[in-house]
Order: sequence, then structure tokens, then C-alpha cells
Amino acid sequence: MSRLAAALAEPRAPGAPVRVWRDWVLVAVLVLGTLVEGALRQDLSLRPLTVVVTLTLVWPLLVRRSQPLAAVVYAFGVVTTVMAVVALVTGGPASMYSAFPLITVAYALSRWASGRDAAVGLGVLLYSWGVSSLAEGSSVGDMVGGIVALGAIVETGWLVRLQDRSRRAALASARSLERERIARELHDTVAHHVSAIAVTAQAGKTVAATDPEAAVGALERIEEAASRTLGAMRSLVGSLRTDDTHAFGGGQDPTAAAGTPQQVPAQRSPTPGLADLEGLGRPVGHGPPVIIQVTGPTEPVPESTGSAIYRIVQESITNARRHAVDATSIHVAVRIGRQQVQIDVVDDGRAAAQRAPVLAGRPTDRAGRGELSYGLIGMAERASVLGGTFHAGSGPSGWRVRATLPLGRGMAP
Repeated sequence: MSRLAAALAEPRAPGAPVRVWRDWVLVAVLVLGTLVEGALRQDLSLRPLTVVVTLTLVWPLLVRRSQPLAAVVYAFGVVTTVMAVVALVTGGPASMYSAFPLITVAYALSRWASGRDAAVGLGVLLYSWGVSSLAEGSSVGDMVGGIVALGAIVETGWLVRLQDRSRRAALASARSLERERIARELHDTVAHHVSAIAVTAQAGKTVAATDPEAAVGALERIEEAASRTLGAMRSLVGSLRTDDTHAFGGGQDPTAAAGTPQQVPAQRSPTPGLADLEGLGRPVGHGPPVIIQVTGPTEPVPESTGSAIYRIVQESITNARRHAVDATSIHVAVRIGRQQVQIDVVDDGRAAAQRAPVLAGRPTDRAGRGELSYGLIGMAERASVLGGTFHAGSGPSGWRVRATLPLGRGMAP
């Protein structure tokens, strides 16, 4: 009973598209097929009425995702009843083969509807199967085949729904885990600056009586450090505020293993940044050489942005070393301008086309499978938190990761 209650309490599946190009293809197939079949089939009972009623099935095809129960009730309840009455009165067939696109309506019921709507809709589907079988005098074999086919369609929709739910949970977990890591880095950055402020304040207090100018200089440095720290906190903490519930306790690494994010200890070392990029180019085993080039002044880059640059480059290099088969080199270019920082990481591995792309910070349908995709999700989240953009995908000569981070956020107001 508990499982039944949980199934009935199931909410509607999120992310249902209103219309896609496939819907119009189905509509075209239904309309053209109905008109041709109506013109050629001589055995149809009340042919004009049957054709007109079949054409009205365009409506449930177009609303099957937004209104799955209403679509099923009309297509398999109302229309089936009309066709059955026509068949019983005339003694001839009243169903048209061109109505086969309606299987997508049954699929949409289990794929998108809420638990209660799906239960009602299943009852309508069983009613349609029974009424159609009796009205057309179907054999036992046809009836069994019909119910098996109907069950397979509904089951397919449910399995796709479960798979999508699992994928969404994995994506949400990866994004949340990356935000936890960002929060820990923010803590380390703020702790560093606060410690520096405390030391500077103590020094200013010591020399205040004998050297007032030195004390004023200490106060100016305190003001600058406090303002920079406050700016970083405002930008990152504001971005980390979401409706999702997640604890900022022990960290997890979304790129640690294929399939499921794994638990890792929280880092206690200083947060790496731009100054640490050179270390990422050190040779590792027999992997391809890494060439890192940083252009532009590093002075205006906030620590939060520098940390994001380091993490994006680090993850990109790691992915290239693991997944770029026969790669001969990995090129990293970090260009620092007045308004933004652009990061490009390119390898020439031949396995690039098999990797799941992330466009504009949003993973595609193929993303969310395995360690590579979790890493892409983390990098996209890094860029998104700072108000930047992210793109990863196959390029002319291999796999390219490109991120653009603005320099306005994370700086002192």
C-alpha cells in the first residue's frame, strides 16, 4: 500500500517541452495518412464521419505533454467510444490505421503525468482496449497482443521517466557539490584576508603612538583588504543562495569516479589561483605535454576569479589526459583583459567526438554520464557562479574547453 500511495503522490515530471518539431511531423503523418486512407479504403463505416473524427486527434497529439490526461481521455475515451458505436451500428470497421501516432499519447501519459493522472489515464487506456476489442470482434490473440503492446508503450514511458529523474538528480548533485567546494574556497580566502587584517591592525596599534603615518598606512591596507574580501563574499555567497538544500559540510568530488560522485575530504590547503597555474603543466607519467600561456596583467584578477580559472584549467587538463587518445599536446591559453578573462584549453586527441558537450553552461542530453560529464558540469557551475559563460565540445583539431569570466564580480564595490 505504501508503494501505491507513493506512486499516486508522484508529481508531474519536470521539463516537458510544449512543442517540438517531431510534433508537427506526427501531425502531418496523421492528417495526410487519414486523408489518403479515407480516399482509398472502401470498407470504412460512415467514411466521412470516421475521417473527420480521426482528424480531430491532432489536438491530443499537440497537448500530450502539457495535458497528458486530457489527451488520453479524448483520444482513448471519447474517440474510441464514438468509433465503437459506429462499428456496432454499422457492423463494419470504424478505426483507421493512420491513427497510429496516438501511441505517443499513451507514452506521454506515463512519461509526464502525475501519479493520480497516470492512474486515471491507465484506466482509460484499458477501457479503450476492451471496448475496441469487443466492437471489432477481435480474437483472443489480437486482444492479448493489443494489451501487451499497450503495456510496452506505457512501460517505456515510465522507464524513460526514471532515467531522466536519475540524470537530473546526478546533475543537481554535481552542481551542488561544486558549490560546496566553492564555499570551502571562499572560507579559506576570507580566513586568509581576515588574518592579514588582524595582523595589520596589531602592527598599526603598535606604531600608532610613535609613527602616526605608518598607522594611517596600516588602516588604508586594512580598508583595502576588508573591501576586497567583502566584495568576494557578496558575489559568491549571493550566487550560492539557491532554493536547493545542501549542507556545506564534508565535500564530494563530482569528477572522482564514473557514474556516481564520490566522497573526498575537505581541502585545508590554501586556495590555488593564477600563480599556481604553472604547476599544472608539470609532466605526469606518459601523458601529453601541457603548454600554459597567461597573457595580460594578473593584478586586477580577484582571488575568487583566479580560483575559478585554476579549477577550470585543472579539470580540463585532467579530462584531456584521461580521455584524449593519442593526444600529442594540450594547449592552455589564459587571456586577461580589462573586462573579462578568457580561458581556452585545447587538445588534439582523436576521442574528442565521443565526449559529452556542455554548451553555454548547460549540459546536453548526453551529459551527466560518467566522470567526464560530471567534470564538465562542475566547470560550467564555476563559470555560472561568477556570471560567466562556458562551452566545451569538439573543435576542428580536437576537444576545446572555453570559459569567459567577467572581472567585475568578486572585486571590491
